[in-house]
Amino acid sequence: MSPTRSPSSPTKASPRSGGTRSPPLGVVDDLDRQLGPLDLELRPLARADRRAGLLATIPGVAELLGLTIASEIGEVSRFPSARRLVGYAGLVPRIKQSGQSSRVGRLSKAGPTTLR
Repeated sequence: MSPTRSPSSPTKASPRSGGTRSPPLGVVDDLDRQLGPLDLELRPLARADRRAGLLATIPGVAELLGLTIASEIGEVSRFPSARRLVGYAGLVPRIKQSGQSSRVGRLSKAGPTTLR
């Protein structure tokens, strides 16, 4: 079991960096400040989009993620089946077959990365 460290304690740097460094918490705050206006702009769009609202009923999917998924998928009626939609998103396992053997591998990762 590895020892725990407090969030304020410095982390060990690589031997090449020549010392210790503290976590870049200011970067997280800066990113939050930059994303704030985008969040305010996109939330009303997400609330107005029927597809995003339906996706937001899925546990773990909030308004903005629902809008992202809906935007990436586009018009869902272009997929003849759910299987085709899942294949488009790259959420199906790779299957390698040769003769009598068949192996199921990791996700195929085809399609937009924002859907995974």
